[in-house]
Amino acid sequence: MNNPAFLESWKKGITLADADTLFYGTGQHMNMESHINKLQPKVANIHKSIKNYPKSKAVWLAVMVGFFNPEEGDKLAKKVGAVGIGNLVLTLDNEHRHAFNNLVNHYQGW
Repeated sequence: MNNPAFLESWKKGITLADADTLFYGTGQHMNMESHINKLQPKVANIHKSIKNYPKSKAVWLAVMVGFFNPEEGDKLAKKVGAVGIGNLVLTLDNEHRHAFNNLVNHYQGW
């Protein structure tokens, strides 16, 4: 998928996650990445560490994984007690809700 609007929204989502080690291609060169596949979430690492984060951050990681792999995102959301879209959104602050909205608006599949 080459969707510049989604790519920019995804980069914002990674920044909000504040967990560069849980995504490939992040760090100081992230903004130069031009393909979404180079910024995939490290799903196995997120599964291992998600319970160590505050609920709001854990939910955001589940949301991000959900765009990459809906089944894994669902498992993570359940793991942190956020089942259903309403429950996910209620856990997010306004900045994360805005980022979620942008991701949804520009998503065309992974």
